Amino acid sequence: MRETQTTIEAWRRDTFGEGPTDIKRALFRMAVRANTEMAELLVKVATNAPHEERHREAADVAIVLYGVAELGGFDLRASHGFYEIEQEVSHERCWLQASQALARCVYEIGTGLCKCSPIMPRYCFRWLERGVWLSGYGETLDNQVDAKMAINRARVWAKTDEGHGHHVDPVGG
Repeated sequence: MRETQTTIEAWRRDTFGEGPTDIKRALFRMAVRANTEMAELLVKVATNAPHEERHREAADVAIVLYGVAELGGFDLRASHGFYEIEQEVSHERCWLQASQALARCVYEIGTGLCKCSPIMPRYCFRWLERGVWLSGYGETLDNQVDAKMAINRARVWAKTDEGHGHHVDPVGG
């Protein structure tokens, strides 16, 4: 199944419920969650983990970014509002650029500078795509998101009253 922002959001609502009615709080919490996933990716980079492990973490970040986009009211994959990214970069730099863009997104939401501009989440997503492509010899972020969502759909989740949760089963990934 090819996952999209719509299918991931439908799964999230079916699994965790609607979440809080305070959209600003929910958006900030989701952006922070994306940042937590990004930290896990950067640990994989810093410890020179295999590319497959980095790709799984990049998929986790992308899945949460789809939620940020949904709450922010924009399509993460839309082409307008993109910064151009350099073609000749290392995959390590791609991960760092993605992290920088996500940190800016969390800052903007957390300080109330904006509800959620699509620019930084899209920029982060685009750097993740580039990083997976460069380090995976033609692998795509879409394939990684599909694989991770298949795992997520098979998991058992403990829900919170804030519209999120954590997995409680030993399913891999």
